[in-house]
Amino acid sequence: MTGLILFRGLEGLGAGGLMVLAQTAIADLVPPRQRGRYQGLFTGVFALCSVTGPVLGGVITDTLSWRWIFYVNLPVGAVALCLILVALPRSERPPVAHRIDYTGAVLLTTTTAALLLLLSWGGTVAAWSSPTIAGLALGAAALFVLLLARERVAAEPILPLPLFRNPVFAVAVAVVAVTATALFGAFVFLPTFFQLVQGESPSNAGLLTAPLMAGLIVASVIGGRLVSALGRYKALSVLGLGLAVAGFVAIAAAAREAAPLSAIEAALVVTGAGLGLVMPNLTVAIQNAVAPEKLGVATSAVSFFRSLGGAFGVALSGSLLMGRVDASLAAAGSGAAAARRAVAGGAGGIAGLPPELHDLVAAAYRQAIGTTFATGAVIAGFGLVLLLLLPEQPLRDAPAD
Repeated sequence: MTGLILFRGLEGLGAGGLMVLAQTAIADLVPPRQRGRYQGLFTGVFALCSVTGPVLGGVITDTLSWRWIFYVNLPVGAVALCLILVALPRSERPPVAHRIDYTGAVLLTTTTAALLLLLSWGGTVAAWSSPTIAGLALGAAALFVLLLARERVAAEPILPLPLFRNPVFAVAVAVVAVTATALFGAFVFLPTFFQLVQGESPSNAGLLTAPLMAGLIVASVIGGRLVSALGRYKALSVLGLGLAVAGFVAIAAAAREAAPLSAIEAALVVTGAGLGLVMPNLTVAIQNAVAPEKLGVATSAVSFFRSLGGAFGVALSGSLLMGRVDASLAAAGSGAAAARRAVAGGAGGIAGLPPELHDLVAAAYRQAIGTTFATGAVIAGFGLVLLLLLPEQPLRDAPAD
């Protein structure tokens, strides 16, 4: 596990900038008025791969071994690397010397790590009132203060504070972070729900999340074209986040009430369509509102806050989900001790339980996942309120100089 964690970090160092660089390249080449079409296509491709990836991973796990899900990335990565080396035009601009803000990067990383540990451990590994959680809270606050102080004096700050004086940027990145918190926090445990409660295999559990991405793909492409045609982005974004909130509520109700699987799948389509109208359009809004020399750092800030919101969502929902499951099983009495150990062992650990304990675990997960999606609806609703405050600037018809 230590090796997996370390090499996952190494992978992140390389992969972290790929989406940002692609989106910044679009901003260099395409005027904001037409950028929605391209951002929609990029989001659609990302969503399509997000569907095929888990399904392929499930099939490989079922037929070979989980270790092979890493090997399959090697030929895909080799093709991508060849395309970059051969087909991507090189810039004709002379190189510019930059001063990388290493201190700011370290402070930003450690602050984020402290906050994630606070959310992950609070109420599970340690009580919220414990010295460990209090120490993490104080440490995160102190690191955040140091980060602000550093970014005020850095020659080229990793997160420029003046960007937050731009109301479009400030509101849009807040909505991106909140939306990602709701999305990843709720949906990362959906395949587990399909396996434990619905009794699906890993490959089928991945396939059952496809309606979410199908709605996201279609809405991203259509929404991007509408933004390009109208030159406006706020109305579609508000509509999209409203649909997402409605989808979260519907999934929470369907999970709690043991509704047919078709009801959950229909709600996933609505939720995905709503998110497809929000995410790419907010990126376009931010790129339209900042100065040309700030395109790269503004786009990377959007990516960071999206990742940060997703990480917070996973940590918060994981703590909430397992806390609810553990509380439900504890309330069932001493006979549920084996069920609690099986849950701790992962999704495959409950297969050998007696039918009554298996049903007990499934019921606990059903209620817990309903609570998780209800929480996601509240978080997404807060994002919708923030989105109403977003100033709208008409999209420019010419690319940045």
